[in-house]
Amino acid sequence: MSYTLVHDRKEVEKFESLFYSKTNDGYERVFLMYISARNKYCPELSNNGCFKRTVIRYNDRLEDHRRLFNDIQHYEIPLHAYKDKNHRAVVPQEALALYASINPRNAVHAAHDLTKEILDRTFLYDKAYFSSIDQKFKNKLQKHSVKVYVGIDLDTKDEEVYQELIADITRFVNIYVVIETHGGYHIIIPKRELQRTFNGMSTGQYLYKVLPGKYKALDKVSNDLFSPIPGTIQGGFKVRFRDV
Repeated sequence: MSYTLVHDRKEVEKFESLFYSKTNDGYERVFLMYISARNKYCPELSNNGCFKRTVIRYNDRLEDHRRLFNDIQHYEIPLHAYKDKNHRAVVPQEALALYASINPRNAVHAAHDLTKEILDRTFLYDKAYFSSIDQKFKNKLQKHSVKVYVGIDLDTKDEEVYQELIADITRFVNIYVVIETHGGYHIIIPKRELQRTFNGMSTGQYLYKVLPGKYKALDKVSNDLFSPIPGTIQGGFKVRFRDV
């Protein structure tokens, strides 16, 4: 028996096509994905834990255009293999969630940042620093992204609030997709939409300043949102795309 993370392969492939497709030219096709154990889904766990970050790199090979499902399968290891880091307790299926970057990572900036750090540490002869150099590169990738999409994290399943927010947003910008998550919705908007104006105000100002004050359940408006992948299971919930 193994952990099960995918409930709908077609949804996973749709996510990959929408966000990771080679048709999105002009930036590097490098992304991050990680699996996490959340104690809000399983209070018996001592804390939240991130088990493994994967760098997803695409190239121009035809077989590489639909690889995300296979990458996710690498996380579906035998049951009881994921352990709480503090208490070494087994992490149950219902505590796991898989997250991926919506925006591509800026690998050039990440490498430049890391190179400067490596040179500094080399001159200091800091041996301990180099023991986890691969993780340090992933840290830099997580820090540096190409801002293609903005994500709105709505932390409620209240249908009335959701519909009101969607109507509010679509008055002045186009929504790319909506992802229904365990506790609410991730509303994804192309960054280029923020160049518009609305009632004398930029759409960016409206999104970042007005909406959070208007909706208490709006957790954040993020330039670099990591989201559960539609077609996967987040804390026992089947993440999916939602029609706008």
